[in-house]
Amino acid sequence: MSPSDKVEAVRHLYDALLHAANRVLHQAKNFHISVLQLENPTYAEVAAQFREVASLISFLAKEIDDSLIGTKADEYVSCMEGIARAIDADDAAALNEFVKQLDARPFL
Repeated sequence: MSPSDKVEAVRHLYDALLHAANRVLHQAKNFHISVLQLENPTYAEVAAQFREVASLISFLAKEIDDSLIGTKADEYVSCMEGIARAIDADDAAALNEFVKQLDARPFL
């Protein structure tokens, strides 16, 4: 894989991660927790898939000397995982806290 291919792969994966995080944020802000619990795949399953994506981003980011994007990917996925745990636990207060954390992040 050439350096430009790695850069493109990181960009593509990171864009997909941001799109998923934005979708999770939008739904978590606009739907009651009982509705969020009905999603299939579950938010926990989506977060687990994007944890793998974040790992790939981190690996490739090291290859192109851009560790910052790997760190940012990890932070977005951590918020998604927090939202998923709150939904699974039926914990509206925790959900609101993780929504605030994710909402404060720049989607860049």
